[in-house]
Amino acid sequence: MLTQLAFNQLSHSGRLTYMQQHGRVLFSKETLNHKISLLQINDFFVEIWYNLHMGIVDSMVSYKNTDLLEKFTDSVDLDDLLS
Repeated sequence: MLTQLAFNQLSHSGRLTYMQQHGRVLFSKETLNHKISLLQINDFFVEIWYNLHMGIVDSMVSYKNTDLLEKFTDSVDLDDLLS
């Protein structure tokens, strides 16, 4: 099982590959410029901002603090994830 620290030490492409193979998509939405996705990997979460116009990932942030998930709580049942 890959830890958050080990995940963060992967290359950008390595993190993307690992997320595609092992990530569980919890939430995804599109804005005018981005597709924003929240994934769960083992015991941490990864938030991805994919630029729809450029075709690249602008931002990829991992965290364990569930307080940071507040912006997604209307769409994700955190109790199900943590049980």
